[in-house]
Amino acid sequence: MSAVGNITNTARYGEKPILLIQNNRRSLYTYAFSVLFLLVISLTYESLNPYLEAIGLVVSLGMGFAFLMFRDRSRPIRIPKALVVIGSFLLYYGLLTLRSPQPLPGLEKWAINILVFLAFFIVSDSLEAGWSNKTWENALLNLALVFSFLEIALAGVWYLRWASIAGTIFSLPPVGYRLYGLFIGHANVFSGYINLLLPIVFVRLIQSRNAGRRLLWGFVIGIFVLVQYLASSRGGWISAIAGLGITILLIHWPRIRAFLLRGRRVRVQRRTIKDIVLFALSAVAIIALGAIFILQVQFSPGHAPITSARTGIWSAALEIISQSPIFGHGPGSFSTLFALSNQLPPGFSTSHAHNALLQFTAQSGLVGLGLISAAAVMLVVTITSVYREAEEKERIRLSAYVGAGVAVAIHHLFDYLFESPAYTAAVLVLLALALRQSKYRDNVVVSPRQGIVVLLPILLLAVGGWSLASRGAFTYWRGISAARADDFQVASENLCRAAEENPAFSLYSFQCGLALAYLDDQAHNVHHLQEAIRAYEHGLSIDPFWPPHQANYAALLWAIGEQEDALRELDLALESAPRQSIFHQNAGMWLETLQRPAEAQSEYLKALESGPHIATSKFFELSSSRAQALSSFIKEQSVQASGTTLMGGWEFLQNGDLLQARTAFTHTLDQNPLNVEAYRGLAQTALLMDEVVEAKKLIDTAHFIGGNSTRVFFTAGEIALEQGQLQAAANFVLQGFNQILEQSSSWSFYARTYGRFFPEPDLVPQLYRINLSEKDLMMLSIVIDYLNEQGNFEEAAYIEMKLSQEGFID
Repeated sequence: MSAVGNITNTARYGEKPILLIQNNRRSLYTYAFSVLFLLVISLTYESLNPYLEAIGLVVSLGMGFAFLMFRDRSRPIRIPKALVVIGSFLLYYGLLTLRSPQPLPGLEKWAINILVFLAFFIVSDSLEAGWSNKTWENALLNLALVFSFLEIALAGVWYLRWASIAGTIFSLPPVGYRLYGLFIGHANVFSGYINLLLPIVFVRLIQSRNAGRRLLWGFVIGIFVLVQYLASSRGGWISAIAGLGITILLIHWPRIRAFLLRGRRVRVQRRTIKDIVLFALSAVAIIALGAIFILQVQFSPGHAPITSARTGIWSAALEIISQSPIFGHGPGSFSTLFALSNQLPPGFSTSHAHNALLQFTAQSGLVGLGLISAAAVMLVVTITSVYREAEEKERIRLSAYVGAGVAVAIHHLFDYLFESPAYTAAVLVLLALALRQSKYRDNVVVSPRQGIVVLLPILLLAVGGWSLASRGAFTYWRGISAARADDFQVASENLCRAAEENPAFSLYSFQCGLALAYLDDQAHNVHHLQEAIRAYEHGLSIDPFWPPHQANYAALLWAIGEQEDALRELDLALESAPRQSIFHQNAGMWLETLQRPAEAQSEYLKALESGPHIATSKFFELSSSRAQALSSFIKEQSVQASGTTLMGGWEFLQNGDLLQARTAFTHTLDQNPLNVEAYRGLAQTALLMDEVVEAKKLIDTAHFIGGNSTRVFFTAGEIALEQGQLQAAANFVLQGFNQILEQSSSWSFYARTYGRFFPEPDLVPQLYRINLSEKDLMMLSIVIDYLNEQGNFEEAAYIEMKLSQEGFID
């Protein structure tokens, strides 16, 4: 009897530890799944590397199927009615790819959106299976923390780099730092991502019952606030304040409302006073942080005021909408249409309208905007209903989700963040958590078989769309890798094969033509030029929207002697991009060749007006038309220039008035501390004053601010030569020269429009001009002699060949 009793008691007492172990294991597995699932979406979806993107899609789909295999097949699937509307919008949006100026890139973006949208059902169904809200919350929080620590580490490296220039860690840099937005896409997107989580962390802070946990969550808030500061996103700061403010108000509102309604008629409870005090202190803290962040904008003056910074984009968006207000222009269309509207390049390129309402309307029309608006209203009604019917503890949790939703709504008045799969997935996770307790009246409830019948075709449609858009992507990647290694033989073979595999993806044809043009530049062969022309003709027949492609085609026509056709094509490029100085330079050269000096002079003057930095180039000394254009330009600038402007500084420097030059450059920096040319001017002034150490510090500062500015490299070479460091001088000048050859004004447009990597040069060598001053040519002459002495005859000969092509040397 006692033995039986002992066995029974042992089993009874042993049940709890076994259950705890099982629960802990289940929590570990669900947490690992959620982290990996979100990490794969963040790191691989819409990657510019097609291999990484493909791996991510395969892994995430595999995880989704694994989840379904272990799912309880007797449990029905709940689909929120608002999500049905969003799904309808996405299907309609997919049909609009037929209207897009970039149908295949648009199809690829649409397919990724569908796959991220379907992730909502994995999250929602996991909650139905009993997963904890904290499982997904913790996954988001830990990813955000890892990304934040990496961003802060990069900021630390940036500050240490400045300390090495300044000679002390206590010196503040002349400009502020802005984080990269690693794995998220952009600093503004990262700011929005953090805003989704700040309310959750704040709720955990106030719900903590011991000092250690409060300290932990306070530390997390501090990390996120620091990241927000470094993100330098005004829209993000405004939405963070709004989201936290609403969260705090909802948490404390019941007792504040009771106090306001009852007034002096009842004795005020101690807890009510505490809530009011905490609410007031929180409001003061948020306002104080807002003031500090406003000061950060002054410290980092790269931004225009938030309204004027957006007006140029919004006005272009309204123009785009007016062209097709009902149905819009389709996925992936905004970057192309924005470039056309603003006559790019040069100039700022963007893929979205920096306002969600404008973005939806521009790409999906009023029909799409109506669907999205209907879904938003349904979500607000559903979540309001859930909030009202929830218990007090549940309401506090929901307050954080509502605060995050407010942050999303406010931020999207100034930006559009749903292009980032990581951000979109995070929003969908919080949406699933907020809708967890929604009633059956707010959902469509279907059996697992019915759910598969509905969702599986959508999944197959997305995978099929991605596969169609990605044909040739892996071959293209190999070609681009070869081009970046300057192996244009292998590059042209792979890029042209990619164009054959997917002839509807215009970028492949353009890059095939570009590689063939460089191959001709290295080993002259008319066959390469003819093949390059055919590649450009095919690309332009389906994608005539980006002017550099048209200009490249014109240059290739000129190279084979079709001069009138070449001029006509270049004129078309100039109509679309009238501020691109290199196009005007080539037009002037071609007109000179055709004995039309007056027209040539006009084009040269336009080139100078579009790019004043080329005024010092020896190019304008090589013919009378060029010299006359330069003379006219200098007279115009002398009338317009003030002695305290950047142009005035260079004039003073040229005339030997070093003190006045220093004053002018310093005044320019007072107006804009980000002006690299002003720092370079101060360095040149210091060098002429024999202040070599100060010149070195100033040019290092210019390089620190401006990155890979070609002019800064050449000036750094002059300073190194003055210090007797011949090898360092040669390295600087070679970096500058290579930077000139690899400059591109298309990289931003390519990344936003096509979603593919590309070689740095965007112009064929037959079109590209190398603008060098007399001093630059002297430095290159020294470098050529140095390379020959070191036995680098091939590199020296290549530089001489390029200078000879420009007419700078015989």
